[in-house]
Amino acid sequence: MISRFSFSTNLGKKHGPIYIKTPLLILALFGLFLSGGAQNTNKPAKPAFPKIETFFPKMNSWESSLKKAKEANKLLFVDCYTNWCYWCIVMDKKTFRDSSVSTKMQSFMDCYSLEMEQDSLGRLLRFHYGVSAFPTFLIFNGDGNLLFTYRGYAEKELWLKEMDSIHNIIKTDGLKGKYARSGFPKISPSNIPDWFAPFINNKDYSLFKDTTTSGFSAKYSLLTDVFQLFAVGCLSQYNFNKDHVQLWMSHVAEFDSLFGHDLTRSFTEQIWDSQVYKSINAGNKTEFESNLKELLKWTEYPEFQNYSNWMNWHKTQKDWASYVQLFDANCLKTADSKFATRALDYNQTAWTLFKETDDVALLKKALAYSKKSIEMAPEATFYNTKANLEFKLKDYKSAEASAVKSIEMGTAAKEDTQKSAALLKEIQVVQEANK
Repeated sequence: MISRFSFSTNLGKKHGPIYIKTPLLILALFGLFLSGGAQNTNKPAKPAFPKIETFFPKMNSWESSLKKAKEANKLLFVDCYTNWCYWCIVMDKKTFRDSSVSTKMQSFMDCYSLEMEQDSLGRLLRFHYGVSAFPTFLIFNGDGNLLFTYRGYAEKELWLKEMDSIHNIIKTDGLKGKYARSGFPKISPSNIPDWFAPFINNKDYSLFKDTTTSGFSAKYSLLTDVFQLFAVGCLSQYNFNKDHVQLWMSHVAEFDSLFGHDLTRSFTEQIWDSQVYKSINAGNKTEFESNLKELLKWTEYPEFQNYSNWMNWHKTQKDWASYVQLFDANCLKTADSKFATRALDYNQTAWTLFKETDDVALLKKALAYSKKSIEMAPEATFYNTKANLEFKLKDYKSAEASAVKSIEMGTAAKEDTQKSAALLKEIQVVQEANK
């Protein structure tokens, strides 16, 4: 199971990236600590790639899509997205539309896209399979058995490796009966509890704010249907209190037998991750350490989870010296690993320091991170970060050159360059005043 890249849950929590693997599958992972409960503040306020229509066709019928895939001896791939999801747009624009990717995927899968909030079929799949983050990608066999679940954006090279891995598993193993997942009933609106249906259908969040006996807490605690307990829990993890967590944990063995260990482990990890997130935001170090200890029992990557959540802690506490020290240590530690620090990590860390501190020594560290990101992967947004840092450090000549480069690269890539253009004007005004 691959869990979250930079996505937003449907309950408003913003996550940074981390991945959890399903059998033999792993995507790159980078920068959970970089977002630390917030969107990437260095990306445009409006998506650079307006998602007018998806690359893959819309799924109109679950039954006919399954039948078509089975008759063609293919798998069924569903791109679960929302219209507001930035990384859904990037995945569609940069990965799916690459001919090498789409050709590979369509060679052994029937591929569809499905909006998870406005489309009625999308809402049903969202409930049944716990689609609580976007983008999510679901892969089924022709019998409708869920084989693999991915969450998060993946660049072309990484996605191709994962598609090769899946294809090889299918060819060698066949997956015959391996993922029966007997706990999933046939997709039907009747499986959604009446009191939870408004949330799925209308994004009615009021049930989570209702603390009376008719509210979410009491109703969830009284559920007896194991599937509903599982499905509602998957979509409501951020609203869990300690009693809800205890109720979920008491059913873990049953969830394992009905929905598969991979799904159970992944959602259990997300539940503890939400508890960690809330304790970080509350500034409660005792609860943070206790919840983190439980989270580390469920993740396949405890070392990275430990590191990234401590980075989030330092960020929330605005302990920038510890933040930088831990980031530097991780860069050295992971240099040759599959969790190596990537260009995006360096850029995001640089941007965070630019926004959050005026300490000259830390800003110079941030500038070094920015230069490293450009060295690894020169992009318009990375040059924008560099320009901002140089401007803040009063190196106006370098800032002007970086801003110009950002505009040139952004224009060539058809990206929004308004912020870089505004920065360039500001730099030039200061330079003129200093003459």
